Amino acid sequence: MGQHVSESRSQIAPFSKKARFYERAAPGAFFLEAGDTGALDRFLRGRNWLEEDERLLSAELAGQGNMNYILRAITNLRTFILKQSRPWVEKYSDIAAPFDRALVEAEFYHLVAGTAADFMPKFHWVDDESRILCLEDLGMAGDCSTLYAGAPLSLEAEKQLYQFLSLLHRSRSRLSNREMRELNHFHIFVFPFVLDNNFDLNLITPGLQQLAEIIKNNHALRRRVSELGEIYLGEGDYLLHGDFFPGSWLLVESGIKVIDPEFGFAGPREFDLGVLSAHLHIAGLSNRSSAAEIHYSHWKELDSQLVRGFAGVEILRRLLGVAQLPIHFNLQRKQLLLEEAVKQVLA
Repeated sequence: MGQHVSESRSQIAPFSKKARFYERAAPGAFFLEAGDTGALDRFLRGRNWLEEDERLLSAELAGQGNMNYILRAITNLRTFILKQSRPWVEKYSDIAAPFDRALVEAEFYHLVAGTAADFMPKFHWVDDESRILCLEDLGMAGDCSTLYAGAPLSLEAEKQLYQFLSLLHRSRSRLSNREMRELNHFHIFVFPFVLDNNFDLNLITPGLQQLAEIIKNNHALRRRVSELGEIYLGEGDYLLHGDFFPGSWLLVESGIKVIDPEFGFAGPREFDLGVLSAHLHIAGLSNRSSAAEIHYSHWKELDSQLVRGFAGVEILRRLLGVAQLPIHFNLQRKQLLLEEAVKQVLA
């Protein structure tokens, strides 16, 4: 297998994604590509993953991954998901990202084996050299991003979100995931508040740039955001998902499933709760705020002010930063969200 990959490397066009991958990857690493079933079949057989009578029929993109390249492999016997981390953000290939995040995600799956694993796809294996995870295929269900457009979230599904976090946060951990946290820290707590970051928000919503400038010139706000960023970067004791928003939730027949823990780390539980609160608010579901107190087992142990602060920053960065959501809100609705978010941060 290594020889096959090494020979093909000499034929790679310069500056292609494959060439960029092999600048960092070991010679024997495998580069995932939709449609290249022959090479993928050989890779999977090299891992002893396919049965003797099993044939790989196709490999197709499984959704639009933000951070990683994700394929659904279909054989004559089953389907499964292959997920590769590369040295860039898949959705924004000009943004560098930690190459080893798949290895951290594999560690996350091992850490939750006795707690929250039932809420996640089954973890099959990881190929360390290629940074490829093999996971259970949860089917064709999309993520919960439709909530932003008014799709309903049942009380049972919301309860399950808090149940997942309750189980997850029982896990004591020292998972640092420093590189991913530093990337996330920049895009949550720094970039959206830089006065001249060359990110023209008027191209997203006319008039939004002017609202952003008012926020960026709020010195009290920027000081508090910086403080929250330091708390985020500090070492913690509880295992967090790290990006607990509707894009990481799938609604399947059995209920909520949680995916994409590549931002997971040991930190303050208030961060996960704040992110969840922020996205329920953006989706117009904040009238159910008491659900956290009812269904999250550790609520009384939390600093509610810190939850509000993280929630406010999450709203601000999703409206003013690079990681935009699939929303079609007018300027007035965004202005209301921004004003409420500022109040939450400064509360």
